[in-house]
Amino acid sequence: MTAISLDNTTIQTVILLVGFFMSVLTQIIHFSKKMAVYDAKLCYLSKQISEMKNKLDDIEKRVYDIAKSIKL
Repeated sequence: MTAISLDNTTIQTVILLVGFFMSVLTQIIHFSKKMAVYDAKLCYLSKQISEMKNKLDDIEKRVYDIAKSIKL
């Protein structure tokens, strides 16, 4: 069997690489959480806009009906 000799520089390099990749993964997870929050906010705003549009459509219909009833 061959023994693998690890010198101090190799160990430090491996530790550095592992730390770097853990940092990158942490940033990705943090970004994903932020995106989930923004997605939820966008869904809420979209629902609010849809409700406002429906209310405006209702008002438009009422105004049209009133105008029709007084024959403008």
